[in-house]
Parts: sequence; structure tokens; C-alpha cells
Amino acid sequence: MNKKAVLGLMLALVMPFAGYFIVKYYSENTVHMPGRYFTPDSVVVSEKKGKTVTDTIWHKVKNIEFTNQLGKKFHWMT
Repeated sequence: MNKKAVLGLMLALVMPFAGYFIVKYYSENTVHMPGRYFTPDSVVVSEKKGKTVTDTIWHKVKNIEFTNQLGKKFHWMT
């Protein structure tokens, strides 16, 4: 294997790791996002066949009507 191939292989292996550590270093003092983005309306815990089952209930929206770029209307069915 010649020197250019070894250099290219080393570069291909080192660059992703270097990029990862650079981004990690500069992002340590940034704003941290919260862990949960969606809040359900309620959570129902029930027992079925001897097992505890958790069911999440989300808010439902009425039927929404949109108009596309061609002027045709369509409905968002929920």
C-alpha cells in the first residue's frame, strides 16, 4: 500500500471522530431542550388478561379543510 492510500485511510478514520469531539466540545454550554415535546390529555392504566396496560389519550381535532396550490379542497380526516 502506498503512502497516499495510507494517508487517505487515516484521514477517513480520524475525521469523523474529530468532528464528533469538536461538536461535543462546542455544544456543552448550549440550551438544553426538554425531554418531552408532546403532552397527552390523559393516560389510562387498566388491567387486561392479568397485565397492566397503559393507554395514552390524545386531543382530537375537528375535520380540517385545506386548499392546495391548484385550488382543490381536501379534508384532513381524524
